[in-house]
Amino acid sequence: MKEFYRVSEVMEILNLGRTKTYELIRAGVIPSVNIGGGTRVPAKLLHEQIDTIIATCDPSKATSPQGLTSRRHAISSAPSTT
Repeated sequence: MKEFYRVSEVMEILNLGRTKTYELIRAGVIPSVNIGGGTRVPAKLLHEQIDTIIATCDPSKATSPQGLTSRRHAISSAPSTT
């Protein structure tokens, strides 16, 4: 495994855009260091951060296909205002 990722690699790993990735780096959500004028993300710390976020995620707020179906059903069965 790599020791450090470039920001472009982090963008791909997290499926984020450039602006959002740098925003998270500036906020300290994504750990980073400056090496030779470039921003690098320590691979081990990034993966630990991802694991922490997943471990603390509230499963009741996760979107599932069944949840989407239920919402659609609730909308379609709502009384019409016309």
